[in-house]
Amino acid sequence: MTEHTTIDPSPVIIVRRWNDSVIQTHGYDALGPYPERYWLPIIGPSALLILRRFTRDLQELEAQAATFNLDSIAKSMGLSFAKGYERSTFGRALNRLVRFNLAHWENDSTYLIRTMVPTVPYQLRRQRLSDLLQVTHDELMVAH
Repeated sequence: MTEHTTIDPSPVIIVRRWNDSVIQTHGYDALGPYPERYWLPIIGPSALLILRRFTRDLQELEAQAATFNLDSIAKSMGLSFAKGYERSTFGRALNRLVRFNLAHWENDSTYLIRTMVPTVPYQLRRQRLSDLLQVTHDELMVAH
């Protein structure tokens, strides 16, 4: 978990790929099974949905960045969005992605998103994953 700054974004933001050569090489596709199995219990379903939606949209557009209206994108996912956005499901989920280093606010209108996700840190695995998921994760790391 990293220190983070909460920013109340403008209603329209630019979402860019967060390119990190180490994670791009050793990470896992945000649309693949790893985030659903191991990140979901930590970040929750709304944050995972946002991570995957932005990743999919960037891939479909074949773009490094795209502009999104926060209210429209939230509604398209069945999530609430409010101007004081920390009061909304969508805003809290955006902040959870930042809190767990899966996204980063570059400024108040640019949000960087990892399209490849890192391995869940050891301490988080031990604190937040079930015993079964810890075992399967450890087995995956040995095989990887």
